[in-house]
Amino acid sequence: MYLFATTLLAYRPFLDPAPIDRFWPWFLPPLILVVALVYRTIKTETLEGLPRRAGYLAFQISVFMVLAAAALYLTLMFF
Repeated sequence: MYLFATTLLAYRPFLDPAPIDRFWPWFLPPLILVVALVYRTIKTETLEGLPRRAGYLAFQISVFMVLAAAALYLTLMFF
């Protein structure tokens, strides 16, 4: 019990972040889907066709994120 309490008290989230370096790409698809769904829900007047529109927006976000990453990579490699 004492060890658990000291472990919780010693955790400093901004100074010692959780080691999720290997797992962060798995957080992107749910984040993209939630952002697309919330944005489409706010912007449409009726909910008719919402999943299709949100899916298309999620696809667009994913494509542009890949294009932006490629552009940044090429910029860093050649300049």
